[in-house]
Amino acid sequence: PANPRRMKRRTRRAASPRGGPSLVDALFGRLGLDEEARRWRALAAWRAAAGERIAARVRAERMQGTTMVLRVSSSGWANELSFMKAQLLERLHATAGAGWVEDLRFQVGPLEGAPDFDEPTPRAPAPPPPDLPPVDDGAVAAALRAIQDPELRAAFAELYARARHRPAT
Repeated sequence: PANPRRMKRRTRRAASPRGGPSLVDALFGRLGLDEEARRWRALAAWRAAAGERIAARVRAERMQGTTMVLRVSSSGWANELSFMKAQLLERLHATAGAGWVEDLRFQVGPLEGAPDFDEPTPRAPAPPPPDLPPVDDGAVAAALRAIQDPELRAAFAELYARARHRPAT
């Protein structure tokens, strides 16, 4: 006989995998950070919408409601950008995460210290490991070949070579 206390097991509906952005959005929503994330996405979208030439002289600083406040390197640039405001807003609306921005406000100030949402530059490839100093073909060479890290292997080989050629005291 079946145990009446035993609860019927719920069957779960098969769900398709969700992408990273939707998972992050759900997490931010649960934590009450969705509005803050929305503002940061809009600020980060500025660089792509503006293009490199403009982004080099203007930083998206903060959101005030639906207005994006931009820090501009000079009054000349602020003046030029004010004439381009409609075009910049159009480009911003076409960029993911910034379609809700309604206005741009330009403030002249130093760009140092202003947020820069530039993509991280890829790291340069590691330089080739230095040539190993000559070591014996015996146990020391075998031990050095067993070290997987090329920098560490080179450091130990150099240490051994220096110790071997050090004058006796």
